[in-house]
Amino acid sequence: MARDLSHIQDFQVDASALDAINGSVSVGSLQIGYSVDPEAPSVTLTAQLAGVTIGTGTLTPSNAQLTLGGGVSGLKAEVVLTANFQSKQVTYDATLTAPLVGSTERTGTLISW
Repeated sequence: MARDLSHIQDFQVDASALDAINGSVSVGSLQIGYSVDPEAPSVTLTAQLAGVTIGTGTLTPSNAQLTLGGGVSGLKAEVVLTANFQSKQVTYDATLTAPLVGSTERTGTLISW
């Protein structure tokens, strides 16, 4: 039996939800998810290759670079993520390899906040 939620009002949201900066960027079969906490400051990251998590980690001002990588069903990926907390930006340098296709490298800005 479902619980009665009549005590929860419409539009009742914790103020911290308005500060959340979340999203993801796809680079081929590699998806990089991020969640920025501007107060900490920190950026929590998850890398998935073909839908399988191949790594997670958190960037902070004292640990501003992170390498995540792995392989799934013949696909391989490695991504170096670098945060610059002064400019409020995370960049990526990704290498992907697939059988018969070979390797490709992509770089860019993951998020600016």
